[in-house]
Amino acid sequence: MEEAGIQKIKDAKKDKSWIKLDDVEKLIIPNDLKKELIKFNLLFNFKLLSRSNQRMFLEKLVDAKKIETRIKRINYIILFLYRK
Repeated sequence: MEEAGIQKIKDAKKDKSWIKLDDVEKLIIPNDLKKELIKFNLLFNFKLLSRSNQRMFLEKLVDAKKIETRIKRINYIILFLYRK
């Protein structure tokens, strides 16, 4: 591996982006999303989604850089499950 690649890995481990998707892989629902799912009685519905759909939603949520974006994505998930 080139030096630039090795440095990129070191940086990712340092800023924890290296492990960013570990919880997504384990399908661990973040507290803010879980709170809203429970509030709207949709937690069970979320868990009924296929593994790939759960992972897709969780990954989009984790990738949000701004809190406003995260809130919009949580609202989208709630609306999606409500309509389903």
